[in-house]
Amino acid sequence: MNVKPLHAVSTKSSGTMSAQADEHLHTAPFENTRDRRFFFSSAAHEEALSRLTYLAEDGNFSIGMLCGTVGSGKSLLRTMLHARLNPDHFVRVNIENSLLDFDGMLLEIISQIDGKRQSSIELPDRYSRLAELKHLLSNDIAGSNRHLVITIDEAQMLERATLDHIRALTNISAERNNLMTIILIGQPELETIISSLPQLDQRIGLRCRINNLGVEEMSQYIEHRLKVAGWLGNMPFTRNLLDELYRVCQGNPRILNRLLKLAIEHARLNEKMLGDNAVIAVIADQITPVHEADTITGL
Repeated sequence: MNVKPLHAVSTKSSGTMSAQADEHLHTAPFENTRDRRFFFSSAAHEEALSRLTYLAEDGNFSIGMLCGTVGSGKSLLRTMLHARLNPDHFVRVNIENSLLDFDGMLLEIISQIDGKRQSSIELPDRYSRLAELKHLLSNDIAGSNRHLVITIDEAQMLERATLDHIRALTNISAERNNLMTIILIGQPELETIISSLPQLDQRIGLRCRINNLGVEEMSQYIEHRLKVAGWLGNMPFTRNLLDELYRVCQGNPRILNRLLKLAIEHARLNEKMLGDNAVIAVIADQITPVHEADTITGL
């Protein structure tokens, strides 16, 4: 069900953003990018980032898991984690293609460690790829006293056989110290999948979950992004408007970004105030509230 236009929302407050406000922005504030400047350290996101950093730095937990709903900020959090890990001490690998089978994943891991694309001609089978990975672990990683951290996005999409092979991959270790930590990142159903694989479930040393923002955090998130983008004014939205935005997006950062990006563009094109009822009504009419939809697609 679509949201009704916001006829009842007042825009009488300090700091509504004029149509010319975007002239003061040196970058778009509400893009769904992995620009670390826009990372908002909510309580849940900061806790998850701290715990995953600890997981990597400890090096003895083998496997960690980060779960969150679509659009909750998992990818940007993973980007922040990689940035925190000093390359003098860590080799960082990220697998974005969850459609890879285990053999394809091995080739991608080797390529990222080695810093150049490896071909299936040079490493034609699983045996040769495992042998090459062991060689890299022993020489490049252990030899430089570093630790391998592998993050895998959209892990709920992986075949169960691949997940089981990933578990076995952690058996490759040095004589005294583990050489790698694997972090599975995915939507909440990943937890259910992992729980159905007892051997893998027992290897999960640390579990994190991030949720959508609360209404106060959502307000702080908006202010943070505007300021990073160069906005010098006060919060351009009234409290009533923030409450209505929260009703629509339920604090989901991706949906919120889409709403506000469209609102800024609409205000610019129509020379209206960003807090104007008509602007938000047009935007809200395009979104189905999160709590009224089974899934949000195309966001």
